[in-house]
Amino acid sequence: MPIILALISIANISLCGLPFLRGFYSKDLILEIVIMGGPRVGLFVIMILATFLTVIYSCRLSFLVGLNKPKSEVIYLISEGDNLMLIGAAILLPFTLIGGIYLS
Repeated sequence: MPIILALISIANISLCGLPFLRGFYSKDLILEIVIMGGPRVGLFVIMILATFLTVIYSCRLSFLVGLNKPKSEVIYLISEGDNLMLIGAAILLPFTLIGGIYLS
């Protein structure tokens, strides 16, 4: 499933906040508002922890999809057979990559 793995990896990189992607600017804006809001140390710690946990579960998802080993549950079809889903994801992909330019 190389196409699905590539799409999930790009989405996860954006979600983790890699600079110059769309997710970076939204996370940066939220963290900047919290920092400039005053001395709310507890809220700041929770925001940093939530960002860290987002990176962890995103990396775990990419790893498990790339591993391509089925679990013990019954799997009916493991393939990239649904072209409609792939087309929809491919249409949204450029907005993830270049969308950060418009948010800056």
